Amino acid sequence: FVHSTDTGVLRASQDGVSWVEVLDANFGGFHSFTRVAYGNGIWVAIGKFNFYYCVGDPTGTWNQVLSHNLDLDPTTGDSVYQIVGVVTFGAGKFVAGGYGGTLNYSTDGVNW
Repeated sequence: FVHSTDTGVLRASQDGVSWVEVLDANFGGFHSFTRVAYGNGIWVAIGKFNFYYCVGDPTGTWNQVLSHNLDLDPTTGDSVYQIVGVVTFGAGKFVAGGYGGTLNYSTDGVNW
């Protein structure tokens, strides 16, 4: 089990009763987590500007994948400010979407 808080803390539990803090991405209230998804034995947590992943036990080590506040506009190639707001898993892929309309996908939670 994994849940995020509006203060940027990510907590995990193996039994749903005892919870441990695994990440605190609330660097001054700016990087709070927004969503968590699970698939193929991988946990993915996204924040407004960051992606993290954990393989297997969610109370274990979480690794930052990338800082995702800049995307490239497919038409112009210009950098576009991007806040990621949703992530889900289905059909073997994680899909993350941003408020700017950008969709990103990954089969392993690491390579987007």
